[in-house]
Amino acid sequence: MKKKLLILILQIIGTAICSWLLNHITPWWIFTIVCFISGILVLRNGFLSFIGGFLGTAIYYFGACLHSSWNDNFTFAGEIAQIIGEPLGLHLSGFSLLCIGTLLYGLLGGFFSWSATLIFSGKSNKQSNKSVFSKGTDRLKLDLK
Repeated sequence: MKKKLLILILQIIGTAICSWLLNHITPWWIFTIVCFISGILVLRNGFLSFIGGFLGTAIYYFGACLHSSWNDNFTFAGEIAQIIGEPLGLHLSGFSLLCIGTLLYGLLGGFFSWSATLIFSGKSNKQSNKSVFSKGTDRLKLDLK
Protein backbone atom coordinates (compact mmCIF):
# COMPACT_ATOMS: atom_id res chain seq x y z
CA MET A 1 0.00 0.00 0.00
CA LYS A 2 2.82 2.41 0.85
CA LYS A 3 4.57 1.58 -2.42
CA LYS A 4 1.45 2.44 -4.46
CA LEU A 5 1.05 5.72 -2.60
CA LEU A 6 4.72 6.61 -3.12
CA ILE A 7 4.46 5.87 -6.86
CA LEU A 8 1.29 7.97 -7.07
CA ILE A 9 2.96 10.91 -5.33
CA LEU A 10 6.02 10.61 -7.59
CA GLN A 11 3.79 10.54 -10.68
CA ILE A 12 1.91 13.64 -9.53
CA ILE A 13 5.05 15.61 -8.71
CA GLY A 14 6.89 14.41 -11.82
CA THR A 15 3.99 15.29 -14.12
CA ALA A 16 3.60 18.75 -12.62
CA ILE A 17 7.32 19.59 -12.71
CA CYS A 18 7.98 18.19 -16.20
CA SER A 19 4.92 19.97 -17.60
CA TRP A 20 6.02 23.23 -15.98
CA LEU A 21 9.57 22.99 -17.31
CA LEU A 22 8.64 21.85 -20.82
CA ASN A 23 5.89 24.45 -21.14
CA HIS A 24 8.51 27.19 -21.49
CA ILE A 25 10.11 25.67 -24.60
CA THR A 26 7.31 23.64 -26.22
CA PRO A 27 3.64 24.13 -27.20
CA TRP A 28 0.88 24.37 -24.59
CA TRP A 29 -0.27 20.76 -25.15
CA ILE A 30 3.02 19.20 -24.00
CA PHE A 31 1.38 18.19 -20.70
CA THR A 32 -0.61 15.54 -22.58
CA ILE A 33 2.58 13.87 -23.79
CA VAL A 34 4.05 14.09 -20.28
CA CYS A 35 0.93 12.41 -18.86
CA PHE A 36 1.03 9.72 -21.54
CA ILE A 37 4.69 8.96 -20.78
CA SER A 38 4.03 8.90 -17.03
CA GLY A 39 1.20 6.44 -17.67
CA ILE A 40 3.62 4.21 -19.57
CA LEU A 41 6.27 4.44 -16.87
CA VAL A 42 4.07 3.50 -13.92
CA LEU A 43 1.83 0.90 -15.66
CA ARG A 44 -0.59 0.11 -12.87
CA ASN A 45 -4.35 -0.04 -12.71
CA GLY A 46 -6.24 2.57 -14.68
CA PHE A 47 -7.85 4.40 -11.79
CA LEU A 48 -4.57 5.23 -10.03
CA SER A 49 -3.01 6.23 -13.34
CA PHE A 50 -5.96 8.53 -14.02
CA ILE A 51 -5.72 10.09 -10.55
CA GLY A 52 -1.97 10.65 -10.96
CA GLY A 53 -2.37 12.31 -14.35
CA PHE A 54 -5.38 14.33 -13.19
CA LEU A 55 -3.76 15.71 -10.04
CA GLY A 56 -0.37 16.31 -11.66
CA THR A 57 -1.89 18.26 -14.53
CA ALA A 58 -4.32 20.14 -12.29
CA ILE A 59 -1.52 21.22 -9.97
CA TYR A 60 0.59 22.31 -12.94
CA TYR A 61 -2.21 24.31 -14.58
CA PHE A 62 -3.48 25.88 -11.36
CA GLY A 63 0.03 26.91 -10.35
CA ALA A 64 0.94 28.30 -13.77
CA CYS A 65 -2.29 30.32 -14.12
CA LEU A 66 -2.19 31.50 -10.52
CA HIS A 67 1.40 32.67 -11.02
CA SER A 68 0.62 34.55 -14.22
CA SER A 69 -2.66 36.07 -12.96
CA TRP A 70 -1.42 37.05 -9.50
CA ASN A 71 0.54 40.04 -10.80
CA ASP A 72 -2.48 41.73 -12.40
CA ASN A 73 -4.93 40.68 -9.65
CA PHE A 74 -6.91 38.47 -12.07
CA THR A 75 -7.88 41.51 -14.19
CA PHE A 76 -7.18 39.84 -17.53
CA ALA A 77 -8.80 36.59 -16.41
CA GLY A 78 -11.83 38.54 -15.21
CA GLU A 79 -12.21 40.21 -18.58
CA ILE A 80 -11.97 36.87 -20.38
CA ALA A 81 -14.55 35.42 -17.96
CA GLN A 82 -16.92 38.27 -18.77
CA ILE A 83 -16.49 37.66 -22.50
CA ILE A 84 -17.24 33.96 -22.06
CA GLY A 85 -20.03 34.36 -19.52
CA GLU A 86 -21.96 37.21 -21.13
CA PRO A 87 -23.50 35.23 -24.03
CA LEU A 88 -24.41 32.44 -21.63
CA GLY A 89 -26.01 34.80 -19.14
CA LEU A 90 -23.49 33.86 -16.42
CA HIS A 91 -21.47 36.10 -14.17
CA LEU A 92 -18.05 34.46 -14.05
CA SER A 93 -15.03 35.74 -12.19
CA GLY A 94 -11.41 35.21 -13.11
CA PHE A 95 -10.98 32.71 -10.31
CA SER A 96 -14.01 30.67 -11.42
CA LEU A 97 -12.53 30.57 -14.92
CA LEU A 98 -9.27 29.34 -13.37
CA CYS A 99 -11.13 26.55 -11.55
CA ILE A 100 -13.01 25.49 -14.70
CA GLY A 101 -9.77 25.44 -16.68
CA THR A 102 -8.05 23.43 -13.95
CA LEU A 103 -10.84 20.83 -14.05
CA LEU A 104 -10.67 20.56 -17.84
CA TYR A 105 -6.87 20.32 -17.91
CA GLY A 106 -6.97 17.74 -15.12
CA LEU A 107 -9.48 15.59 -16.98
CA LEU A 108 -7.41 15.76 -20.14
CA GLY A 109 -4.22 14.80 -18.32
CA GLY A 110 -5.97 12.00 -16.45
CA PHE A 111 -7.41 10.51 -19.62
CA PHE A 112 -4.05 10.62 -21.39
CA SER A 113 -2.34 8.87 -18.49
CA TRP A 114 -5.13 6.28 -18.27
CA SER A 115 -5.07 5.59 -22.01
CA ALA A 116 -1.33 4.94 -21.91
CA THR A 117 -1.86 2.45 -19.11
CA LEU A 118 -4.61 0.70 -21.06
CA ILE A 119 -2.58 0.55 -24.27
CA PHE A 120 0.71 -0.64 -22.83
CA SER A 121 -0.36 -2.80 -19.89
CA GLY A 122 -0.82 -5.88 -22.09
CA LYS A 123 -4.00 -6.94 -20.34
CA SER A 124 -6.75 -7.97 -22.74
CA ASN A 125 -10.42 -7.92 -21.98
CA LYS A 126 -11.20 -11.63 -22.23
CA GLN A 127 -14.88 -11.15 -21.43
CA SER A 128 -15.52 -9.22 -24.65
CA ASN A 129 -13.36 -11.61 -26.70
CA LYS A 130 -15.50 -14.61 -25.69
CA SER A 131 -18.65 -13.23 -27.22
CA VAL A 132 -17.20 -11.73 -30.39
CA PHE A 133 -14.25 -13.87 -31.46
CA SER A 134 -14.03 -17.61 -31.95
CA LYS A 135 -11.99 -19.65 -29.48
CA GLY A 136 -9.07 -21.98 -29.99
CA THR A 137 -7.40 -20.30 -32.94
CA ASP A 138 -4.26 -18.23 -33.13
CA ARG A 139 -5.96 -15.71 -35.40
CA LEU A 140 -8.91 -13.63 -34.39
CA LYS A 141 -12.01 -14.65 -36.30
CA LEU A 142 -15.30 -12.81 -36.12
CA ASP A 143 -18.22 -14.94 -34.96
CA LEU A 144 -21.53 -13.42 -36.11
CA LYS A 145 -23.85 -15.93 -34.43
